[in-house]
Amino acid sequence: MRRPRQPNAPTPDPQPGGIAFQIGLGAERRPDHDAADSARRRRLAAEEKRLRIWARANRRLTDTLPGEDARGGEHTVEFDERTQRILRATRPETRLGYGLAYGSYLQGATPAEYLDRWAIHNLLFGDDVRIERVVAHAGELRVVTSQPFIRGRDATDAEIRAFMVQGGFDPIGPGAFHHRAYGVLADDLFPRNAKVSLGGVVLPIDPVMQRVTPEFADFLRDEFYPSLPAEWYAASRPAPVSPPEDSVRVSTTGMPHTEAMNTERRHSCLPDPSAALLSDRDVGALAGGFVCESAPRAPKLTGLKLELDADAARPMAGAAGACGLRERLHQPRISRLQALRQIAATIPLSDAAQAELEAMDDGGTNRKGCS
Repeated sequence: MRRPRQPNAPTPDPQPGGIAFQIGLGAERRPDHDAADSARRRRLAAEEKRLRIWARANRRLTDTLPGEDARGGEHTVEFDERTQRILRATRPETRLGYGLAYGSYLQGATPAEYLDRWAIHNLLFGDDVRIERVVAHAGELRVVTSQPFIRGRDATDAEIRAFMVQGGFDPIGPGAFHHRAYGVLADDLFPRNAKVSLGGVVLPIDPVMQRVTPEFADFLRDEFYPSLPAEWYAASRPAPVSPPEDSVRVSTTGMPHTEAMNTERRHSCLPDPSAALLSDRDVGALAGGFVCESAPRAPKLTGLKLELDADAARPMAGAAGACGLRERLHQPRISRLQALRQIAATIPLSDAAQAELEAMDDGGTNRKGCS
């Protein structure tokens, strides 16, 4: 006998185009940075209406906000020790309420652009950002996403730059990189937004990913970003070398076959823009997220995956997705105390989280003193 569906259980995303496509109707895949203020605000209102409809239809609409361990420029954040994930809630009082997006007249992303940003991030960097719920609070909508917590140190500017250049991105400003073939801008990619995992892999955490035209990227490089030394722009891609025997080997599907990876070889997982494209089957797997063949399968999580459709995913598919996702989903567990300490090194904690951290630190000191 078939078990009845639980009335409060969330339903999966019914369309393969992904949540961003349902809300933006495809407009999120076209750069919109030259649209006038009034046009952007009309689009924002229409997408918020569709976002609310989608959330209600998929039982993801709630009035419950996550806690607030810290507050950044775009989100409030909370560490969930049980799931080992960071919960982010958009801040409606900043820009248009859905994070940063550069424009000629108005800076701020629409809901569909915001979700598309995370879908691109997932695909390029092998992450597992998921939409958890949409919160209707004080007459405004807030999108809550989750992301695996990465235990590691901040990447250096040099490590980030080498990682992005190896992946086909050109540096165009401080913390800003442009991939001309993909038409993607990665911005705000400073050490606070990238970690080097315990396995030695550079993992971008919270860059702003935006679709832009080549002309707009050139404008940002020439007119918007502060001037940089000539050697920054003259970064040449590393010449190919014969990998060590124990380095990551990439199959025709772009999936690494070994677990061996250290700091010196962390760039070997990056996609080669000139490599052969993946098959439709492999692209579909990558768009939905996968792990390395040699790694155990990741646990099933509650959030909905943010997907790109196969056509959009095709040029971006590569080994970075497999290696990055493997590294992110198989982190050693971290305690709330350790997580709060790491968060505090990046952004200020809320008063409540700071008091909690100090209490846990004092408790640990007292226990040591009694032993």
